[in-house]
Amino acid sequence: MLSQLERLSLDIDGRYAADDELQFVNDYVQSFYLRVETYQKLQVAESTIVQQVQAQMRAIALSCSRTAMKTLAPSGSAIRFGFYVTPPLRCC
Repeated sequence: MLSQLERLSLDIDGRYAADDELQFVNDYVQSFYLRVETYQKLQVAESTIVQQVQAQMRAIALSCSRTAMKTLAPSGSAIRFGFYVTPPLRCC
């Protein structure tokens, strides 16, 4: 909204704005109550949303942890039994 107002002020430069140039202001004002209602719904649901996101993040972290263990376990076995493991190349 602010960037649109700034662009409009540069475009009109000393003249009155036409109706079509001000349409975004009208749209913004007409959507005010919808935006307030949406904000209030998000405010009420905030803790539930945060808990759901945290649960999903824990599930992803657990999955990554399992994948890391599946990757590291064979490497550990290879080292334990004396198989040669090529060290990774260093950059820098």
